[in-house]
Parts: sequence; structure tokens; C-alpha cells
Amino acid sequence: MTPYSALATFIDQLENRRILESGVLDWACPVPYFGQLSTARIATVGINPSVREFTTIGGSELTGDARRFPTKRSLELSAWGQADATHIIEVARACSQYFSANPYRRWFGVLERVLRHAGRSYFGHSPTACHIDLVPYATVERWGALAGWQRQQLLLAATNLVGQLLSASQIRVLVLNGQSVVRHFADMSNVTFTTIEPDDWRLGSGGRGWVPGIGYLGVATRIGAIRLDTPVTVIGFNHNLQSSFGVTRSAVTAIGQWLSTKSPK
Repeated sequence: MTPYSALATFIDQLENRRILESGVLDWACPVPYFGQLSTARIATVGINPSVREFTTIGGSELTGDARRFPTKRSLELSAWGQADATHIIEVARACSQYFSANPYRRWFGVLERVLRHAGRSYFGHSPTACHIDLVPYATVERWGALAGWQRQQLLLAATNLVGQLLSASQIRVLVLNGQSVVRHFADMSNVTFTTIEPDDWRLGSGGRGWVPGIGYLGVATRIGAIRLDTPVTVIGFNHNLQSSFGVTRSAVTAIGQWLSTKSPK
């Protein structure tokens, strides 16, 4: 499956009543990947795109140079069902050029610091890293605020397409950012994890003791119903590096150093 055919399917799903009932930002395009999927050898993995990829802090649609991705308004569509090959190419271009345009650095900056320990980067002429979300749709409410059936419906709609995208890529390492991502990926794949609990990954919890840091390591050969042609090394950590309370620079460094020892060169 090519990125274009995956995007076409994800766009078609925005006309599906079950997807619309799942709390998606229905005027925003799907974002199945961020960066150069064609040159990446490693991909960080999150749950779904932030609403901040499309809106200001006040909730208004990003416009002009601040815009990161196309929307129904910018594509001059009254419904996603009107999208044709030209529109799909424009969305694909925004996905591929994300890190050379206006990336959400407050979110991706910390992951870039982790990746550089392994000699990988989102940036540059021929980037060796990209980002993939398990669900390509931004949601009006944050992921954790959605009802369980809404989260499940969105994951089910995306699982096989994510598997097909990875199978057609040269990505050989996935880096799972946070416990929810680890749990959802384990549910949608055949990975079996071994774990570690390094002391230097522990985080303070505001006077309530310590939160342990857990590292996960495994191999996936299937995502959903899709058998991967080449096994993928899966590396994860329980801390969400952008939102877990008390994440320190030293913990990020320790996680990055561990990643560098476990990811194939």
C-alpha cells in the first residue's frame, strides 16, 4: 500500500458515521505520518495527532504560514467525499514536509533529543526518522477524555492501514512514547515485551513518592491482520515525555542512551 492509497482510505472514513461519532475533528485532514516516510528507518509512535496541529490555543483554525495541514476549508471542500487525487497529493505533501515547514516543536523537540542519541533525526536533507500515530485523526477532546467505545472504534478503523504502511516502508524500529501507546500497540500487534526498570528513569510525583520508569523491548511481525515482510524492533517507555509529571532532562538522556543500545544501526 502506498501512502496515497492509505490517505485516500482514511479520508473516505471521514464520511463514515461511526468515525464521526468517535469525536474526531471532522474538518481536519487525517495525518497517518509526520515526515519523510520514504527515507525513515526509525519511527516514533504516538496515539493520535494533537488538535494543536490544526488550531490555535483559543481553538481557531490555523491559517496562512501557521497552517500545518490542509482542512476542508483550505482545500475548498464542502465534504470529504469530494476529495480527488489532487487533494490527496496535497495532504501527502503536508505530511512528508512537516518537519521542514512548521512543526509543533514543543511536542516533537523532546523526541528529537531522544532520537539523536541513536544517530537519527526528523530533520535534514534525508531524514532517518519520522513519526506515526496509531490513529490518524485529531479529536476534539484529548484521547483520554473519549469514551472507551470511541477509542476502540478509532483504533479498529486504523490498525490494518498502519500495518500496511509499515510493511511498505523501510522502518525497522518503532519507539513507543508512553504507557497508553505501549498498551494500544500491544493490543493491535503480536509483540511480546521484556521490561526493565532503571533507577535513573524514576520521576518525582510532587511529594507522593516516585513513579518508576519502565522500558519495553520486543519484536513485532504482525500488526492487525497484516503480516510484516521484515520484523520490526519495538522499543517503548512508560513515561509520556511531553506530559508525564516531572520528566527531567536527565531521564530523557537516560532513555535516549538506552534507545541507542537497543536500536539496530
